[in-house]
Amino acid sequence: MKAKMFFLAVCLMGGLFAKAQISIGFKTGVNFADAKLSGITESLLPDANIITTPMAGINIQYRITEQLSFQPEINFVQRGFQAHEGFEFNVLDVPIPVGVKAITKINYVEMPLQLKYKFTTGVVQPYILAGPSISYASSGTVREVANLIIDINIGQQNINLNNSNFNRWEAGGKLAAGLAFKTILGEIQLEGGYYHSLTDFFRNPIVDVHAYNKGLNFQLGWCYNF
Repeated sequence: MKAKMFFLAVCLMGGLFAKAQISIGFKTGVNFADAKLSGITESLLPDANIITTPMAGINIQYRITEQLSFQPEINFVQRGFQAHEGFEFNVLDVPIPVGVKAITKINYVEMPLQLKYKFTTGVVQPYILAGPSISYASSGTVREVANLIIDINIGQQNINLNNSNFNRWEAGGKLAAGLAFKTILGEIQLEGGYYHSLTDFFRNPIVDVHAYNKGLNFQLGWCYNF
């Protein structure tokens, strides 16, 4: 009975995607990466600030109807944050900032599985896109920058992602909206989106500190309909 049900499900899915039209495309843009730091020592934690990082990827759209499609993607995205600690002192009533910044950047391979809905089928097509995302952290760095009127690079070190406090695998959710423009050479897309992780990428159980990725992104894309 189970074998028959599995065979029926395969046939139905095969029939669905056989009828569906396919588009292949790519996107690239910028990610305004940030992080949420929390824990029992939250008052002692530095504030996490936004950093600008690159992102790019490819996608396939399985058009289920003229306006609804399933869109899996494979993306490279850099996430992270900037933490700053410092103070000011006055010289002849001129405030002089002194401090240090730690800029964390982690490289992820991301696979979102999203549904896309187009509100119209004309030349200009507004759309929304939403779904879960699974990411894997491949590498990361922390760069230290001293600030005394100007920024001075102190050094950079690799993050040991095999450390038990780090979680290489990350689950999250994505929501985006954009405009698609039909041309004779394919479809040009302008898109803005938001990402928030549902799992922490760093945790220290001793002091109960957790870090979650989040961020806004803006992308330019192109796809071709087969």
